[in-house]
Order: sequence, then C-alpha cells, then structure tokens
Amino acid sequence: MFHNPNVFFAMANSEYKFYLTGSRFFGTQQQNSDWDFFVQKTISIDNDLSGMGFKREEKPSYIDPICDTVWKHPDGIHVQVVDDGRLKETAQLIIQNNNLLRFALSKTESALVWKAVITTLVEERDGLKKESESW
Repeated sequence: MFHNPNVFFAMANSEYKFYLTGSRFFGTQQQNSDWDFFVQKTISIDNDLSGMGFKREEKPSYIDPICDTVWKHPDGIHVQVVDDGRLKETAQLIIQNNNLLRFALSKTESALVWKAVITTLVEERDGLKKESESW
C-alpha cells in the first residue's frame, strides 16, 4: 500500500502530537498494513485533518469509548481523534508492556482486549473524578 510521505510530513510538522497506534505500534503489522494514529481532540483538529486530505469516517469501526471521530486518508492512514489522549496512551502501554495481545488470534479478539483495558481505565478515571467532586 502506497503512503504519501507528504501526509506524514504535514502531520509531523503540525501543531499536534500524533501517536502511533494499531498493528504498527504493537508490532503485529503485515506488509500491506495501514498506518493508525491517534491525536488529542481540539477545536481545530477536524479542519486541519481535512486540510491534509483526510475524510471523516461516518461510522467508525473502533470499539473505544474515548474515540470521538476517525479520519481516513486515501493513502491508508487513519487518525483517531480522542477525548483523552493521555488515557489512550496509558492503555496502549499497558497492553504492550504486558504483551496482552499475544493470545489474540483475530482483530475481534484484539478489540476485546483493547475494550477491556480502556473501559477499566475510563471507569477508574470517572470514579476518581466523582470522588474528588464529593470532597
């Protein structure tokens, strides 16, 4: 799959920090795998991704409660715009450092591992917010 270096250059030189995710982050990519990134949601991110040639996906297939939107570039680059980039990065590191995908035989099984980790972190984060609000 062809990946336009100009898109990567535009991403790298933008005001945003794009984090690698998906199979390339976890080391399970195939030769023809796409490139997946995530970025923290901001007021201007949608306009800027559109300006780089990305199109907003109407019905994202990601099972992720913090993923707000998904943008796809025709060259096989996907960007997830997330509500909590720090939490997403933490989830990735937990999965990677504990090798939690080693037994996942399919994308569906990988998605279930991801959903379990991210849901637990979201519940913990939201529970801590509620506790601090009650003090």
